[in-house]
Amino acid sequence: MLKTQRAKISAVILAGGFSSRMGQDKALLQIGHRTCVGRVVSQVLQITNDVWIVRRPDQSLLDEGQVIVDIHPGQGPLAGMEVGLLHIHEPICFVLSVDLPLVRVELLQFLYEQMQDDTQCDAVIPEYEGRLYPLLGVYRQTLQPMIAEMLRQNKRRVFDLINAIPVRVCTHEQWKVYDPLAISFLMMNTMDEMKHVMDLIEEGGLLS
Repeated sequence: MLKTQRAKISAVILAGGFSSRMGQDKALLQIGHRTCVGRVVSQVLQITNDVWIVRRPDQSLLDEGQVIVDIHPGQGPLAGMEVGLLHIHEPICFVLSVDLPLVRVELLQFLYEQMQDDTQCDAVIPEYEGRLYPLLGVYRQTLQPMIAEMLRQNKRRVFDLINAIPVRVCTHEQWKVYDPLAISFLMMNTMDEMKHVMDLIEEGGLLS
């Protein structure tokens, strides 16, 4: 197993979405005695102190992390990535969706080390059940100008970026030892999904 350690990496947490399916701001959802964004931040802080949270200008303030305002509000996660990469202090960066309250530090550490091992790739992204998870990935800061240009060309899908750069894909077989139950991949887009996450936290004695 990997030993969690401080790393030369930043983190950008994307918390500026409209949460249309959930019906309320996912960042502020209370899970036990902590907010969803608070849980994600606490995990990332075990690896790096350079943590940034991207929010729309009309959203409420947060107590966690360093909050930056999305200069392209409403244009999707790629736009949030672009402003986040403008602010970070390290050459590589975790990019995480805010609705990953069970993300495991061990998995993040593994993804970080994969980026260190492969100087040819611009991103490291895990795969699970045939699906790529770009908002649970690691990216190079040098992608920021490219993303800015893509936004100017109205290319706003994260996969527009993924398809244009060298990416290292980490398969389930590679990362499963660091997250055997794949709980890092449980997102909360609906109230039913939130209930499922809450049940898992209670069963695991993690409701704090």
